[in-house]
Amino acid sequence: MQWNSYPNNKKIVEDLVLKNAGSVIRLGIFDDIKDKHNSPVIPYTSNAKLLSILNQKLFKNQIYDCFELYFTKKNLNFFDKFFYKASLIFSNIKILRKSCEAVSKYIFKSVFYGYSADTLNFFCENLQIGYGAIGSEHKKYLNSRLITTSFKNDEIICNNGFKNTYVGYDRTGLSKYWHGVYLKKVDNKLYKKVPLIVKRKKKPKYSLDAHVEKIVDNKIYFLSICKTKNEIIRIYSSRVILAAGILENIRLLNSLVNKKLKVILNDHEWYNLGFIKTDEAISKNFIKKKFFFIFRDKLLVKKIEKVDLIIEFRPYSQIQLNNESFKFYSDIKNNIFSKIINNFSFSRINEAFFNKFGFSLFTDQVILSALLNNKNSITNNFKSIKKKRLSKKTLQIIAQKIKLEFKSLVILNKNETFDSQHINGGEKILKETKIKNLIKSNKIYIAGFPHKINNRNFYPTKFFIEKEKNN
Repeated sequence: MQWNSYPNNKKIVEDLVLKNAGSVIRLGIFDDIKDKHNSPVIPYTSNAKLLSILNQKLFKNQIYDCFELYFTKKNLNFFDKFFYKASLIFSNIKILRKSCEAVSKYIFKSVFYGYSADTLNFFCENLQIGYGAIGSEHKKYLNSRLITTSFKNDEIICNNGFKNTYVGYDRTGLSKYWHGVYLKKVDNKLYKKVPLIVKRKKKPKYSLDAHVEKIVDNKIYFLSICKTKNEIIRIYSSRVILAAGILENIRLLNSLVNKKLKVILNDHEWYNLGFIKTDEAISKNFIKKKFFFIFRDKLLVKKIEKVDLIIEFRPYSQIQLNNESFKFYSDIKNNIFSKIINNFSFSRINEAFFNKFGFSLFTDQVILSALLNNKNSITNNFKSIKKKRLSKKTLQIIAQKIKLEFKSLVILNKNETFDSQHINGGEKILKETKIKNLIKSNKIYIAGFPHKINNRNFYPTKFFIEKEKNN
């Protein structure tokens, strides 16, 4: 909380000027005190810059930012940081905050305090938008980095062809739903790996709770218009790191392009195809047996009707026969555990144990759970987003083709699928000239999708995490 009345009064005057068709010119730091600042990035207004804007013939009813980003090649010292953080801690106790600022100003001769310090926090070299499973591992651009994480609640899309697709906003986005699953190829065989413990990083204390509405390229810097719970703020940076998930990343990329775009995306869909005798799965090395236990083995990899798919074999559970059961696992860890306890079922617990640890008690039959690649299935024109699901005919053909490989297969004939939270693709937007040039010049960096990764790569999160770690 800022005790000084100046910031609020300034905002009142600005709003009054704009309301009455006037113009607002915002100034930065001038030459006389520019070198006194230790902040890595400051807004700098040269005399020439000020003259050029004052000499304009026409002024629009808008805010003009009369400054550029200046890199001081310095860093805040210990005392700057200590007393500023102390002033924030005591922000609700006026006398203590004023005391911290006075010590910083008069004893240590700092210019980083109070409203000036609050404002300088919105000027940075690198603005990172999002801090999920991939963004939290970003290592490349850490200097003078400000991180924004959205305060909005997560959304679940259940219309326009979608079936329980999550859009992660709140704090760490979809990271809280990620179970750490990845695929590993050994001797040309594909195996599913589920880690015992998934390390999810928490939202950094220094991050800003703000939802980025759009990004404006002002040539010499990026202006990101953000919404907090209370107000609209502006963040200035020389680089933007997009790590907010594919739907948010492409929305923000689209805000940089002054034309209507249509982006095509891919998705993966779950499909409970049917069940077979466990002995047949064992004989074909999809399941292993030891004593009273069965263990996960290789996956079945196929391409049918131009649809790439992988099939895993899970212990039989009557509840799992319904494709809606996939919704059971589309949740955070604690909620899944609560659902298992509250809806007690031995077969459910047995199947859940298998999914997490890779083994369970023996069942006479195993379910064939297929993950299907639905290529070019999602159309996003930024006014609406629609999905075309795999057709019943395609699902029937896939089931019949798989039946040729398993004599004991009983097809469920549900002919419906469930969203897997694996939207991917969108590389077409990367070919837009402006975006292509911004990426090439390292002004825009994308952590995750959109990316040119092969859309047949199921469970791609681990791939991008390793990519960020090795950058």
